[in-house]
Amino acid sequence: MALTESTDSGADVVELRETVVPGVGAQVDFTAEDGARVGVLSHRDGSKTLLLFAGDDPDAPQATARLTAAEGEMLAGILGLQSATRHLIQVAETAANLPVRWVDVEPQWEFADKTIGDSELRRRTGTTIVAVIRGDETITAPRPDFRLQAGDTAVLIGTEDGLEHAVRRLRDG
Repeated sequence: MALTESTDSGADVVELRETVVPGVGAQVDFTAEDGARVGVLSHRDGSKTLLLFAGDDPDAPQATARLTAAEGEMLAGILGLQSATRHLIQVAETAANLPVRWVDVEPQWEFADKTIGDSELRRRTGTTIVAVIRGDETITAPRPDFRLQAGDTAVLIGTEDGLEHAVRRLRDG
């Protein structure tokens, strides 16, 4: 089965080929711009095998690397960082002329331990939470179902008036 995927920019189109490998799992591969064919074989036990093909034989990878399920997730996370970084750059470029406010969520605040969607910030104040810093982790572009916690730092963008209203809304409801 061939699937067509677009990158975040929408400029590049990559054709993915998915093949069921009986008794093993499923393989997805694509041909890179430089002509190299890259694939991932997902085994039923959750492990992954990275496949690099050279030549025309689709059954003979030139190189392989077997990864545990945790290692596969780690690699996906590393590759995903590029997407998150690209998203932050787009947000920064879009928000270049918008004020930014870093808001520390206090335990007594109305929206501590509630979701971003519950706060209705965008609808009520015109502001957007573009990131949440929790300990050593930065969550970029948190979804509406993301739950704010006391101790989080929410990074908001919007107009000055909207940001003032947003802080009051998070604090007082």
